[in-house]
Amino acid sequence: MGTATWPLTSGAVSRGQQSRVVDKIGDASPHGRIDVIGEVRSLTTTRHGGSLAHRVEIDDDTGSLTLLFPKGGAIPNLVVGAHLRVWGTATSDR
Repeated sequence: MGTATWPLTSGAVSRGQQSRVVDKIGDASPHGRIDVIGEVRSLTTTRHGGSLAHRVEIDDDTGSLTLLFPKGGAIPNLVVGAHLRVWGTATSDR
């Protein structure tokens, strides 16, 4: 099975923002740049900011990362057990 890829965020790295890109989820920090591959562990629908969203949890054996995608229908080929590559800026929802 191939690896699907999606960027987490877009835009340039702002001055003062961490520029090092980590490749393990366990090394990620809020506002840090990431480029990780993880296995999809769960897929659920949740309410986020008043709207429905796909909640996808991936794991790479160093940690887990939760991704939120706007709910607009099914995401092709995204199933539990698939490997997913994501890159961009990690954020904290807390």
